[in-house]
Amino acid sequence: MLDAYVAKGLGEYLVMMQPIIPIFHLAYVILVNRLVLFGNQFRSPFEWFITLHYVMFLFFPFGWLWVQLGKLGPASFGRTVESGIPFWIPGISFGLSGLHFMLTSLLIFLWFSEAKAPQNDFDFRKVRWWSYLVLPVVLWGFVYPFQQGGQPGEFVFLGIKGLWDSPFGALMNPTSTFLLGLLTFIYPRVNLKLFIGSASVLLVIALIGARSTPLDWPLAVLAGVNLFLGVILAMKRRKAIPAENPEVVSSPSSAPPA
Repeated sequence: MLDAYVAKGLGEYLVMMQPIIPIFHLAYVILVNRLVLFGNQFRSPFEWFITLHYVMFLFFPFGWLWVQLGKLGPASFGRTVESGIPFWIPGISFGLSGLHFMLTSLLIFLWFSEAKAPQNDFDFRKVRWWSYLVLPVVLWGFVYPFQQGGQPGEFVFLGIKGLWDSPFGALMNPTSTFLLGLLTFIYPRVNLKLFIGSASVLLVIALIGARSTPLDWPLAVLAGVNLFLGVILAMKRRKAIPAENPEVVSSPSSAPPA
């Protein structure tokens, strides 16, 4: 029953956000355009914008849904609200859980740390040819041509309207698909903690969501690939440290005279 209320609430939330959703699309088109033109000179404003966007996701849509369900939802949910936020809620209602709130907070911390001391290299002239293979997934997150219907598992196909009318920007999963794909695109010139941390967090969120929302499988696959690539990169960087900073051990015969 709760999933039905959440699905209906998500549909109402997207209708409420409809006038704002094209602004998110336009904002990211402009931001990515600035990144392409100016590279790392525009890195900090871009990453601060992402950090603030994830702060928004702490409260929308699921914080808004929590309040609405507390007022209008089933009586059983009203009793749950009185007991506090539950740590775990399965299915489409997972976004209402304390675990989802904690995972979103971790994403905010990771992007805040990167924006404060940038390490990502957005010089697209250094991108390798195989990085372009991830662009269809990036485009999927941006267009996301389906919208939640009024029932669990019900989705409305948007078609070409997805270019400006998709839930990108209003829902965390399609927005995260786009952002995680962008990090994959500049790999291996990435902040390793952000790369592995965001992949781990989003893999958990996507796998839980994909059971009731099959459209989240691209995010789950991308997060799994990024986690694998991140572990490989961590091993390479760890091996490179001794080679870059070799310890010089002087033998007694080569020591300078006192």
